[in-house]
Amino acid sequence: MARACQPPLIAGRVPGGRSATGDETYLTFTGQTEHPEPGEVIFADDAQQAHARRWTNRQSGASAVRDTTTTALIVAEALHDTAASDVRELQTTLADALADALGAAWSATAVTAVLTQSAPRFGLDCA
Repeated sequence: MARACQPPLIAGRVPGGRSATGDETYLTFTGQTEHPEPGEVIFADDAQQAHARRWTNRQSGASAVRDTTTTALIVAEALHDTAASDVRELQTTLADALADALGAAWSATAVTAVLTQSAPRFGLDCA
């Protein structure tokens, strides 16, 4: 699963996957506010804003990447048997594609990391 968001629009830590309580808010792309059903899988920040729903099948309008985006975070997660190698392959493919697509027009650099139990954090400067 993968999702993309604008870190400057996220309150606190990067959204983690969890079950909704029903108190979270979710902004649709049409500007309507919804509340995920209790137990629904969401990715929510510290302000209880759901940035993705249903295992990222529904991206939030609150932090979606747009033409005005200056910083984007793309998260990929997997649990299947070959997840570790598949995520690393995806990481390389995305970094190369972004370098090709963005490098010609902007001086953009992809910063990548694979989080593990022994290395559970990734720093991203959004300033």
